[in-house]
Amino acid sequence: MSAILKPLSNKTFNVMLRSIGASPIPAFAKYVELSVAPFQHQLSALKEALKTQRYGLFDEPGVGKTLPAQAYALYMAGLGNKVVVVMPPVLIEQFKESLYKTFPGFDKYITYYTVDEGPDVRIGKIGEWYLNNSWPHILGMSYQMFIKLFYPPTLNLQAMKLERNTRKHPGDFDPEAIKKYNRDCKRLESINKERSAIQLLAQAEYNVLVSDEAHALKHPSSLQHRAAVHFLGDRKNKVGTESACLLMTGTPIPNTLLDAYGLIKILTPTAYGSKTSFERLHAIYTTYGKFQKLIGFKNKDLITYKLYAQARRVTKDEVFTLDKPILTELPVVLSGKHRALYQKLVRERVLEVNGKVIDAVLAQSLRMKCLQIVTTPEDFTDDTKIDNSVKATLLELVDDLGVKNNDLGEPSQEKVVVFANFRRSVEAIASWFPDLYPALIYGGHPNHDKERTRFLEDPKCRMLIANPRAGGVGLNLQSVCRYVIFAEPTSVPGEFKQASERVYRSGQTRVVSMWILKALGTISPKLTANMLEKERDIVETMRDKQSMLDELLGGA
Repeated sequence: MSAILKPLSNKTFNVMLRSIGASPIPAFAKYVELSVAPFQHQLSALKEALKTQRYGLFDEPGVGKTLPAQAYALYMAGLGNKVVVVMPPVLIEQFKESLYKTFPGFDKYITYYTVDEGPDVRIGKIGEWYLNNSWPHILGMSYQMFIKLFYPPTLNLQAMKLERNTRKHPGDFDPEAIKKYNRDCKRLESINKERSAIQLLAQAEYNVLVSDEAHALKHPSSLQHRAAVHFLGDRKNKVGTESACLLMTGTPIPNTLLDAYGLIKILTPTAYGSKTSFERLHAIYTTYGKFQKLIGFKNKDLITYKLYAQARRVTKDEVFTLDKPILTELPVVLSGKHRALYQKLVRERVLEVNGKVIDAVLAQSLRMKCLQIVTTPEDFTDDTKIDNSVKATLLELVDDLGVKNNDLGEPSQEKVVVFANFRRSVEAIASWFPDLYPALIYGGHPNHDKERTRFLEDPKCRMLIANPRAGGVGLNLQSVCRYVIFAEPTSVPGEFKQASERVYRSGQTRVVSMWILKALGTISPKLTANMLEKERDIVETMRDKQSMLDELLGGA
């Protein structure tokens, strides 16, 4: 699959800067090179980002946003700014490896430090940087670390509560109260040390924010969003300096059009007066008793205009020649016992298994249990002979893909990625395929990088099983895999797109095939239909040329 646009032929950082009309940085001429030649759309991304104080790089997943974002961070640091790069935890090490690989020699002039230690080490590092005036040019960290270091109200509030709890000693008559008092005193001492370190960090005046997977900032009430707003605008910078940011995500509207407001608020703070104003102008609600239900949107063109006022989106169709993936809904007919168990849960909302009660009385709990019982019915019954229809379908599908070793024991040339929503589902599916030595990536499993590497490099590891949220970001699997199976549906279009793009991206040389298992007579088909309905609004607003889900369901 050849690229439509030819890449820049040279591999030096300063020549790349000259090609987009940016001033070269003298020190970079001596140190900083490029190990790869950027494509034209990556050069234009860097050019637009450098022209605008706040910019959104919303290119489709798989187009290559990391290179221009890293070049942006290095350039801003080279000009004398101090840069903070935030991302989900699973991307931290991968981002660092990519930075050193793509821009060899940068560390001779630009210092990069990953902040991922415990509080004692972190406090010591900040104190050392302050005393030696040796602040790193670029700090890489998770969103949670960003909140701790750059949004003081979180620690201030904790300190206030602990100060209130420790004003008076409880006396010598209540051992538990004494233990709690001592714990609170110790915690308060630790928090005060962190607050002092953060005050020192503020004097370094970090003033550039690069946010990867920036849809994490979509909720204005979230601490991530508040921390970003505080970093960019609520602090008083020195005269003549301003905070800048580059937000990059392939899914700026991951679920509904309401998600657009948070990123618009950061990129163009004056676009809307408030979230209430945004909803009044764009959301359509209907009233059910005391509650309102969102039923649609209006003035979608205005959302598009506001979202891209300081942002851009490039899709793979515009810059690469890739065959469209083959997308298939695979119906699953539940066995008699499996279907009866599902219907009993829906009807009674309470099941008893091995003396324990499974409660699904609340609507949200019922929805989750209905999804889980489809994949792992054995967890909801004492009947050890129940036929798991999803297991049977998945075993047959994987067998047809030729993922297993042949009769001679020779390794297959195929691998497969399976996505499932729940931890228990991931673990259960792994137990069904022990001979494929599956790698696991989900919220409760450590060593994501190790598992990713094992899937990419170990010939015995033929399967990766991942949660869409944990495994839907930062994985480039196109070199070893062309098969993706969604064992459980999701109603969030952004999660589906991010997950599917792990193999459908630049560098894929074969036709990608994807399957969504649809358990008939359950909540599963409705979730897929809901995802399609949401995606229609998103595609219209994003102005993408084609919806994969529309194609999946025949344009229905």
